[in-house]
Amino acid sequence: MRAQTSSEEHADALDDRGAEVALATLDDPDALRTASEGVATVALTLPQGYLSDAVRRFGHNAIDAAEAAVDLLVSNTSTRIPDEETDVAAFEDKRALERYLDDSDVPFVSLRPTLYMENFALPQGAQGLVEDDVVAYPTPPELQASWISADDLAGFAAETLARPDWAGRHIDVGGPEVLDGAAIADRFGGALGRPIEYQQVPIDAFDAQLTGMMGPEAGAMISEMYRRSEAHLGSGLFETDAAELRRSFPDVELTPLKAWVEQQDWQQLAGTAQATENA
Repeated sequence: MRAQTSSEEHADALDDRGAEVALATLDDPDALRTASEGVATVALTLPQGYLSDAVRRFGHNAIDAAEAAVDLLVSNTSTRIPDEETDVAAFEDKRALERYLDDSDVPFVSLRPTLYMENFALPQGAQGLVEDDVVAYPTPPELQASWISADDLAGFAAETLARPDWAGRHIDVGGPEVLDGAAIADRFGGALGRPIEYQQVPIDAFDAQLTGMMGPEAGAMISEMYRRSEAHLGSGLFETDAAELRRSFPDVELTPLKAWVEQQDWQQLAGTAQATENA
C-alpha cells in the first residue's frame, strides 16, 4: 500500500504502519503523477478548510494524476450533495469535482457520507460533555441524520476499491441509525451511564469558532452548509437506508453511535481543550 501525505510527521507514522509513503502536496501535479505510478487503485479524500479555488484545483490535480495510471479511483466527498444546486460552496465544490470525474477517463466511484461521529470528539465538544453533560452540535435537534464513523467510511472505501465493476456510481453511505438530537443524547447517556442533554450550537457561534481556527472565509464556507441544512430539515439529505447499505457492503459492520461513544476517552479529549485554554 502506498500512502500520499504532505507531512513528514504523518509520513513517519504511516511508515511505522507498513505503508510505502509518497511525500507530495495536492498542489504539485508532477509529484502526484509520480505517487500514482504503478498504483492500481486510489482512495481520494480532500482536506477540509480550503477555499473553493484550492479545493477544485487539488481535486483536478489528483484526478489528472490518476487518469493514465489507475484501474479505479474511490473519491470521498466528505459530505452529502443535495440533488438541486445550491449557493453553498461546500456542496457545490464537491458537485463540481464529481462532474470533473464524470467527464474524465478515470474509472471512479464517489462515496457520499453523512455527518461524522468524530465531529462530536472535537476538544470543545468533549469538554462540554465532561463538564456539563451536554452534547452540542450546530444542527437543530429536529434534524434526522445517519451519523457515520470514520472507520466505517474506511470500510466502505476498502470494499469499493475491490469493485471496479461499480465504476461510475455515486453512492450515499452512512451509519446504522437515523437519529435526531434526543436520540443522540440518549445514545450518549446510555454509553456514559448518566443523563445527557443535546444542545444546538448557534450557527453564529459555530462560525466564530471556525473563523478562529481556519480564518473567516473558510469558516463561513463550512458554517453555510449547516445554515442550509437547518433551513431544509425535511430534505432527508443526511439519512441513509441501512438495510440497503448492508446488502451492498456485507463485510462492513456498521457502528452504532452508542458503541462509538464507548470507544472514546472523553476525559483525555476534554483535557486537550483545557490545555489549549491554559496555553
